[in-house]
Amino acid sequence: MPPFLINAYLQIIPFIEIGPGLALFSHQHKQLAVYNWFAFMLSLLVGHYILQEWSAVNDMLDYFFLGLLCLVLPNHQSWFRRDAT
Repeated sequence: MPPFLINAYLQIIPFIEIGPGLALFSHQHKQLAVYNWFAFMLSLLVGHYILQEWSAVNDMLDYFFLGLLCLVLPNHQSWFRRDAT
């Protein structure tokens, strides 16, 4: 890969992290945010795997499974409204 692509990716990582995090606050964009999270974490996992940084790969698996947890949490219309009983 050309170095300018790697440097560009490293420069936008903070914005990629903030984007899905903010989108998770909105129920409307939950699916898209979680899939974006999976893609981002997978790209980081592959990068650390290629560099053979095994401890970093093991540490990042927790964040990957956190995205899975966000996918399977109960499906509420709004996080801020109480369910009517």
